[in-house]
Amino acid sequence: MVSLRYDARQESNETWTVFDLFTGLPAVFDGYPAVDLDMEYARRSGRHPERYRLETQGRPR
Repeated sequence: MVSLRYDARQESNETWTVFDLFTGLPAVFDGYPAVDLDMEYARRSGRHPERYRLETQGRPR
């Protein structure tokens, strides 16, 4: 069974954020927070959840 951990949400400034469903924190994708994305990039990057990781106060979790 596959567990979905990440999703995308549209922010009030019309950009998109990929975030962790359990913590609500932005995911980190290729070393950068997955924030201020356009819709297409958020969708494409969501197809590779193994590339995400969480960070807390700048440290890998």
